Amino acid sequence: MAQPKTEKIRYAVIGDSYSCGEGAKPSESWPALLTQNLKAQGLDADLVSNPSVTGWTTKDAIDKESPKFVTEEARKRGLEVVDIFPISKKMGQDKSLVAKDGLHPSAKAYAEWEKIIFQAALELLTR
Repeated sequence: MAQPKTEKIRYAVIGDSYSCGEGAKPSESWPALLTQNLKAQGLDADLVSNPSVTGWTTKDAIDKESPKFVTEEARKRGLEVVDIFPISKKMGQDKSLVAKDGLHPSAKAYAEWEKIIFQAALELLTR
């Protein structure tokens, strides 16, 4: 187990239907899994907000701000950006990563996303 920080960790998730867990139970969304796994590591983690909305599209995000700019600006502010796109690309070949609606990630895909996000979060939170 990592050496946990003692202060409470509060985080927010902003995204689309993938971040609100569309196609899976709320407890199977990657934000819920992340909170659960951080707590299992002895970290006092709390998801304070998840205003993610079904219908927000990648085009909306690109039209608003370029991903490179977002990453650069986040890092200037001590924030980390975790790229889950490589797993998302697998959804075209591995149908077990796609929910029954044929569009959203399955619980398995959300769990794979969370593994990557968890590793980055754990590294940041136990420095």
